[in-house]
Amino acid sequence: MRIGVNEVQGRPAAVSGLRHVALNALVFALTTAAVWLGVRRLGESQRTPGSTRGHDVRRVANWEDFVGRGPRLGPDSAAITIVEFSDFLCPYCRVAAVELDEVQRALPGKVAIEFRNLPSGPKGLAVALAAWCAHEQGRFESLHERLFADPDSVGRRQWSTIAEDAGVADTVSFLECMSAASTLAAIRRDSSDALALGVRGTPTLLIREELVLGAPGLAALGRMVTRSLAK
Repeated sequence: MRIGVNEVQGRPAAVSGLRHVALNALVFALTTAAVWLGVRRLGESQRTPGSTRGHDVRRVANWEDFVGRGPRLGPDSAAITIVEFSDFLCPYCRVAAVELDEVQRALPGKVAIEFRNLPSGPKGLAVALAAWCAHEQGRFESLHERLFADPDSVGRRQWSTIAEDAGVADTVSFLECMSAASTLAAIRRDSSDALALGVRGTPTLLIREELVLGAPGLAALGRMVTRSLAK
């Protein structure tokens, strides 16, 4: 369903506009409350952002247990899937997103990215919910690109407008999704997996059995992926 200029499903545009305003306000209230109720994965004092110059690598024997649970960027037939724990408002994650895209371009069809949300603060949680709801409508990749390209749009523009710009067809359902308990549960699953892996900040990459804490840089990332592909 696309929001029309003059009416939506036979209702006046003014009624639809009021519903959008109400839903946007509801999303803000719920995401703020959810943070105070402990929905987000870690407090700010526990968060250790990655560095574009430094990273640690750990071995994860059961790495396959953490694959196949998030939105996917890249083909299902890819030889390797990198699980990325990320936060759209984290500047290091923006760097990592560019580097991962470069790796995918250098190895066409061989690498897919599975995105897992690890938000910080009420604004970050709202973005994570939006990303999941865009995924529900098949528009995750488009929203992913727009949010990393313009993170300042969060809080400055209505979520319905951001979603529409990303090609989300049903913006009413999108906003309802953002306030749904099932969507919070999806973000909580990402948080639980991160804690189980010992993830302490974003970005963190799981490249098969290698858990990379921090953004390793393009050269090191390329070597890790190449080595993993050779196995």
